[in-house]
Amino acid sequence: MTSMGSATYLAAVIPALKVNLLAPALMLIAMLISIANISSTGKFTTFLLALELLVVLTITIACLLNLKQPVSVLFSTQVIHGNSFSNVSWPTIFSTIAVMLFSFNGLILL
Repeated sequence: MTSMGSATYLAAVIPALKVNLLAPALMLIAMLISIANISSTGKFTTFLLALELLVVLTITIACLLNLKQPVSVLFSTQVIHGNSFSNVSWPTIFSTIAVMLFSFNGLILL
């Protein structure tokens, strides 16, 4: 499932890639790295973590440099519903965080 999620993201960035061909290739690459040895697997994992942190840092800096609304909207529990605002409870917000994280990582099994 993870290779399908990764292939979908890569195909969105590079449209010439075919998801159904890229997913097995990514799975094969992951398998070869994992059976190579612990040292190379650790280095590869460290590289991917550093890359992920770099992307998060870049997005954070870009967002902070282009503020269009006050910071208080981050703590507002109102959403637009039709032509009006409606309140959302904090438990609802917290319960959707897990779904959002799993969706982002492509781990929801339907």
